[in-house]
Amino acid sequence: MKPEDLTLPEEILEQAAKCLKGHSCLKARKRDTCEVDYSVQEGVVFIREREMTPCFYYNCFGNSHFCACPVRKKIYLEYQI
Repeated sequence: MKPEDLTLPEEILEQAAKCLKGHSCLKARKRDTCEVDYSVQEGVVFIREREMTPCFYYNCFGNSHFCACPVRKKIYLEYQI
């Protein structure tokens, strides 16, 4: 299956206005997303730690890491990626 560009409602994109990567997570050729470990109650997306460019939405919680980006959360819930 060939990966395609993802589409999300404009209001979700506006909620992630501080994205330093230009929403590259939506682009098939340049998809840059953190790998999801698990999600809690469809609200908090815990991700695997990785070296990456600075991200406003990347947060630490004890020894875990979570993504507070509304776009990344919606991608995970809608597309399971």
